[in-house]
Amino acid sequence: MAETEERNVEEEFICRLTMACENDALSKLLRPTRICFHHGVQWCAVVCSGVQWCAVVCSGVQWCAVVCSGVQWCAVVCSGVQWCAVVCSGVQWCAVVCSGVQWCAVVCSGVQWCAVVCSGVQWCAVVCSGVQWCAVVCSGVQWCAVVCSGVQWCAVVCSGVQWCAVVCSGVQWCAVVCSGVQWCAVVCSGVQWCAVVCSGVQWCAVVCSGVQWCAVVCSGVQWCAVVCSGVQWCAVVCSGVQWCAVVCSGVQWCAVVCSGVQWCAVVCSGVQWCAVVCSGVQWCAVVCSGVQWCAVVCSGVQWCAVVCSGVQWCAVVCSGVQWCAVVCSDFSNGPNSRIVLNAIWVDRLDGLTSRTVEIVNLSKRRMERNVE
Repeated sequence: MAETEERNVEEEFICRLTMACENDALSKLLRPTRICFHHGVQWCAVVCSGVQWCAVVCSGVQWCAVVCSGVQWCAVVCSGVQWCAVVCSGVQWCAVVCSGVQWCAVVCSGVQWCAVVCSGVQWCAVVCSGVQWCAVVCSGVQWCAVVCSGVQWCAVVCSGVQWCAVVCSGVQWCAVVCSGVQWCAVVCSGVQWCAVVCSGVQWCAVVCSGVQWCAVVCSGVQWCAVVCSGVQWCAVVCSGVQWCAVVCSGVQWCAVVCSGVQWCAVVCSGVQWCAVVCSGVQWCAVVCSGVQWCAVVCSGVQWCAVVCSGVQWCAVVCSGVQWCAVVCSDFSNGPNSRIVLNAIWVDRLDGLTSRTVEIVNLSKRRMERNVE
C-alpha cells in the first residue's frame, strides 16, 4: 500500500506539473520532464518564454537548447554534437549543426562574425577549399577578408574598416598601412602595427603601445597573443579584459587563469561570460567550490544556474531568472539508483513546492528500503 501511495503521489505531481502549462504554447516542451523521471537525463531544462537562455531535455547530449525568438544565443539539439546552434536572424553569433565539426557558424547578414562550415576544418569563415582561415568581404563590418588561394590568412583593404590587409605573394601575413585605422600592418620595424613574418609560425606580430590588439605578449594590453610552438591561437591574461587566454602546451584554445586546465575563464565583473576553474574539467562555470559543473544565479547576467550538490549538470528553476531548469537524477539503472527528483520547483507553479519535497523524501525512503 505504501509503495502504491508513493507512486500515486509522484504521478500526481508529474500530471500537475505538466498540466500547469496546459495553456502555454510551450507546453509540449515540458513533456521531457516526464522523460526525465523515467530515463534519467543529467540535463533537464524547461523552456521559459521570454528568457534569453532556454534549454530542453535531450537524451545523452550535454548541451542542448531550443531556439527562442529574439535571443542572442539559441542552440538546437544535435545528436552526438556537443555544440550546435541554429541561425537566429539579427544575432551576432549564430552557429549551425555540421556533422563531425565542433564549431561551425553560418553567414548572417549584418552580423560582425559570420562563418560557414568547411568540411573537416574547425574554424573557417567561408567555404574555401583547403584553407583553414578564409573570410569574405562584408561592407561595413569590422572583419573583412577575401579568400586567397593557398594562403591561410589574407585580407583586402576595405575603406573605413578597422581591419584591412593586402595580399603579398608568398607571405602568410602581409598588411598595408591604412590611415586612421586601428588595424593596419606592414612588414617593417618601428611601426605601431607590424605583421612580421616568422619562419614556420602562423601568427607573429610586434607590440605597439596603446593599441587594443597586439599579437605579442605585452603587459597592460587588452588583447595580446604570443607565439607558442604548434599552437595557432594563444593569448595572455590581461586584467579587466572581457576575453583573456593563457597558453596551454599542445592545445589550440586555452583560456586560463589556472594552470593545467584546457578551458577556463576568469570572472570579470559586468562581463557576459565569466567562469572559474574546476580542476580536471574542460568547462566549468563556478562560484561554488568542489563541483565539476555548477554556476550560481547572478542578477542581470545571461548565464546563471544554481548548484545542486553531487550532480555534474544541474540547474534549478528560479522565478524571474534567465536560466531555468529542473534537475533530474539518473535512476535508469533501476530502483536502487539515486533520488528520483533532486530539485524544488520554484517557478509560477504555486502549490507544488511542498509536493516536490515530499516526492524527494518518499524517493529517499524507497531507496533506503531497497538498499536494506
